[in-house]
Amino acid sequence: MRVTIASMLFLAGLSQFAQADDILAAGLLYGGPDQAAAACAFYNAGTTAVTVKKSKIVDQTGAKPSQNNSCNDDPPLAAGRGCTITAQIGTGSGYSCRAVVSPNKKNARGVLTIFNGSTDPLVSMELR
Repeated sequence: MRVTIASMLFLAGLSQFAQADDILAAGLLYGGPDQAAAACAFYNAGTTAVTVKKSKIVDQTGAKPSQNNSCNDDPPLAAGRGCTITAQIGTGSGYSCRAVVSPNKKNARGVLTIFNGSTDPLVSMELR
């Protein structure tokens, strides 16, 4: 009887672990003295919805510049859909992008791109 109860508790713990949220992130990325904007784009390449939450762009000190964010927690990001975060950034810092994806990041993709004032991409990095 003890073995059965212990086994059930172990399996319940594993199922909770499998449901854990994943972090999708990139950075630190610096585009040089001409950088003016950052964009973090997320895409759901799977066949079921995912939730992208706590998404943000931050500088190397952790400060969050003013940003536009289409990655809403509700409703979830449908299969085949994308969302973006954009921010006007300073010229003297590197920037990172981060989001929590649930139920997992298996089919989530993303890229952080730094642009100049003419919206030409300067540098980009895949989110992992």
